[in-house]
Amino acid sequence: MVRRIGMKLALLAVLGGLVLAAAPSAWAIKQTFLYFSATSGIQDTARVAPGIGKGESYLSTIATRNGTMKGSRQVKPLQVRFDFYHIMNGWAAGFGIGMSTYANKLTFADGSEVSISSRALYYGLTYHLRMGGIYPYFGFGTGSHYAQVQELVKINNVWYASTFFGQATSPVYYNLGVRIPFGSWGVFLNQQAISAPLLAPTEAKVLELGGVSSLLGLYWGF
Repeated sequence: MVRRIGMKLALLAVLGGLVLAAAPSAWAIKQTFLYFSATSGIQDTARVAPGIGKGESYLSTIATRNGTMKGSRQVKPLQVRFDFYHIMNGWAAGFGIGMSTYANKLTFADGSEVSISSRALYYGLTYHLRMGGIYPYFGFGTGSHYAQVQELVKINNVWYASTFFGQATSPVYYNLGVRIPFGSWGVFLNQQAISAPLLAPTEAKVLELGGVSSLLGLYWGF
């Protein structure tokens, strides 16, 4: 895992260096911008990310054994992100890094419970177009996605409690959205798809931490 994180950090440094090398200093030219954004909305972890997701089997396995799952797979993530853009004749290329977090608790018909606490760091490239007063964009990337999962499950009339902490295997994402500026700040809408499969050791099944999100947020330019 250390080697994998090291490789991702190296990739982050290389991509960041390429963007910085291609863009003049923010103090030297007005076409270079740094944005901070904060978003929230709905993330449906039960939906398979189109084109990149493979679905999950962990929760469905517990539901088969312990009865119908109660509660919703929809969560309300909180995301913060920094993006560095360079404007070039009506379009822009940028590099960004952001953090995301959410929590969810699910119960089953026999009283079994699963609590999920998710933490993620994602980074990647984003491309903008300028269409009048709006800026549609497309982005993609990778990162590190972790979760702590607490279980209280009933198996053969015996209750078992366990906690495990794991990292998703090769998480990737892409998003589509639009920015609407109001001077140095603005609002944006974001549709995001994430594939972040985590192998749950207690069931030897896959828990999907990603899914499909619809997000609304604010951003500030510097």
